[in-house]
Amino acid sequence: MSPTGDYLGGNFGIVREEEARNLMTTALEKWKATGAAMRTVSTNPPALYGGNEPQPGSLKLQLAYRDLPRGDVERPTTAYVQNPYNLGWFDFSKEEARALLTESEEPVTIPHSLFAKMATRTLKDAVRGQMSRWDSSALHSGSLTTQRILKAGSRSSYRLKGSVNLSENERRYEAQLLGKAVYDERLQAFFEFELVAVGQRSGKGGANGRENDLGPAPMGVAFKLYRSPKTSH
Repeated sequence: MSPTGDYLGGNFGIVREEEARNLMTTALEKWKATGAAMRTVSTNPPALYGGNEPQPGSLKLQLAYRDLPRGDVERPTTAYVQNPYNLGWFDFSKEEARALLTESEEPVTIPHSLFAKMATRTLKDAVRGQMSRWDSSALHSGSLTTQRILKAGSRSSYRLKGSVNLSENERRYEAQLLGKAVYDERLQAFFEFELVAVGQRSGKGGANGRENDLGPAPMGVAFKLYRSPKTSH
């Protein structure tokens, strides 16, 4: 891309040095032909996260997708990489994040609409490649409960627990969810958040690289609280 956003060339998944050099050289010559002037690269540090800018009281989560051990069953030897993983992001607005809080010491189910949003957007097989979100009709069952297990001053700890059953055409993911969260009511902020989904996935999507590894096989998705470098706590 040029400094003004003009498309100059591209090649998906280049891994060979000669092809990369040719692409850059051709694009640079094309840009010079436009007569555009050089521009200074901004020194502002880029955001180190994806999605929305963190807001007070909201919840920004980092995601990690990994295949899990298969016991005596060997992984396909023709996999593109030996131990792939992928990363992602998910945001709860301030209002959505408060739905995870409760004064009850018994499990309370969070709103289905909120669980469905999280499940269909994040609980997908993105370990080895790209995967779009599930259609809303793919969520056949599942829920997430929250319960307060400890209160000390203005800070409360919560246990999160649930399950999910997603399937669409030949793709499927069935998993159990377990996690914890710590929230400070006085500061209106989460200090801890961890949630893991562990289960069996099968099938393949358009670009998730599972052509030779259809499963079923174990896969996990981990959610962790994003902490800004500026955060003092």
